[in-house]
Amino acid sequence: MKNLQLQDLNSVGGVKDRYKKNEKNLVIMDTKNKIIQILKRVIDIQNDMRLSKFLQLYKRTRLDLNLEKQVYQMHQSSKSTTKLKIVT
Repeated sequence: MKNLQLQDLNSVGGVKDRYKKNEKNLVIMDTKNKIIQILKRVIDIQNDMRLSKFLQLYKRTRLDLNLEKQVYQMHQSSKSTTKLKIVT
């Protein structure tokens, strides 16, 4: 049954004509290529935005950690100096 359907399509020209180059097919292929290029650009922009957000978040958390370390070190150093002052 399937062989008959394929033969019918071939005899009518459905499958063979579908892949022949002609004006209509070229216009369709060009349109599809332009759509694909636009979608690639959109995806590139999305990836750039995601990467930028990630880097901003990374920078912010790293700065926060550095600030916390500095505050902790200052606090520790102030404790040690105050202990020294009290003992002396």
